Amino acid sequence: MKKLDGKEINVLVGLNLKRLRDELRKSQHVIGDIIELSNQQIWKCKNGFNVNQLFLIAQACKVDMNYFFK
Repeated sequence: MKKLDGKEINVLVGLNLKRLRDELRKSQHVIGDIIELSNQQIWKCKNGFNVNQLFLIAQACKVDMNYFFK
């Protein structure tokens, strides 16, 4: 398995978060409410989400944290 750099990990997590939102039919606004960020702040998350934010999203969406890294 290829070792990913930070930017590639952020892209992977972002794509998987989008897939999760689509699967659960949750808007970006709903995800923002979970981690207490506005839509605009989420859109600007070019550096990715922190572990606490991913944990809150995973918990609220009832998925394992590994979901974001598949």
